[in-house]
Amino acid sequence: MELIERRAVKDFNYFVNHVFALSFQSDFVSGQYVADVCEHMDKHPYAMYITGRGHFKSTRLYARLMWHLLRFKREKRRSPVEGWYFSYNSELAAYHLSKVRSLVAINPFYSELTNYKSQTDSVLGFAKVGPNQTLDKAPKFLVKPAGLLAFKRGIHANLIYVDDPLKDPENKLKPTVIRKINRIVSTELLPMVNKGGECYVVGTPQTNDDFFFDKGLSTLFAQWFTPAILDWKAEKVLWPDFYTFEDLMKIRAAQGDKTFNQEYMAQPVYNEDSYINREALESVSTELCWKKRDWNKVLADAVVVGGFDIGKKRHPSHLALFIKKYSETE
Repeated sequence: MELIERRAVKDFNYFVNHVFALSFQSDFVSGQYVADVCEHMDKHPYAMYITGRGHFKSTRLYARLMWHLLRFKREKRRSPVEGWYFSYNSELAAYHLSKVRSLVAINPFYSELTNYKSQTDSVLGFAKVGPNQTLDKAPKFLVKPAGLLAFKRGIHANLIYVDDPLKDPENKLKPTVIRKINRIVSTELLPMVNKGGECYVVGTPQTNDDFFFDKGLSTLFAQWFTPAILDWKAEKVLWPDFYTFEDLMKIRAAQGDKTFNQEYMAQPVYNEDSYINREALESVSTELCWKKRDWNKVLADAVVVGGFDIGKKRHPSHLALFIKKYSETE
């Protein structure tokens, strides 16, 4: 175990495969995708991930927390380690931390640490109690849960993780709530992170205007979008070790396109309120398209008539343009 620990605290991917994997009763599924995620997190202390359900989504944050906990165990430190785990609300954040606590409890690499929080406590807390040392004097590793909409300003920590801040993708949020979350992430998230710390956001967008697509944030956060299916025609999937193309097609058939696109293709929820499905779009023939022409010359002597219908919540906007006295010979 000593040799494994020495390497694991320096290599996140090695840790995931040789330490974190022991917390799972069934065989832990890894592969190139998991290795790529680990490498990306090592290279980018500030990153946002848009990915599909069941694709090492929240689990990457669990693994990262446990990696830091192992490093805390081995380092000869006196200073505490503090982190915050955010979700849409504090209940969801507490649920995620309870899962991490369960993973730590059954992993032999953490048996030397003392869990100084009760099972009913939503806080993740471990202490490294040395010989002839009392619990109150021991260095502590503490991660607290919080709802992104209800946290108090002034938080500062080494580890800031945000897990599905826009809630379950099945449940739409009101535009006003989405804008509030966007503002919090854009203006208040980074100041929480202590120098040398890290901040990761994992989730599924609700609209194309979410913070995930904010060009300003892209200069601060590395952004990685990974749908479950990378190439439909080639049947290339993101994590073939866990979900084959056939597996995903069975899920799609059971859930329907709308839910599948939201949960596995990581498409914004509001994008799926469309009257044109994927099959209809793919059936369009390019042979029906007009040949290319110089539209400046065509429109020079023509009368263009246009109309715009501003859409509401359930109906998209429509823009129609017509050319009067159009000649096919032009």
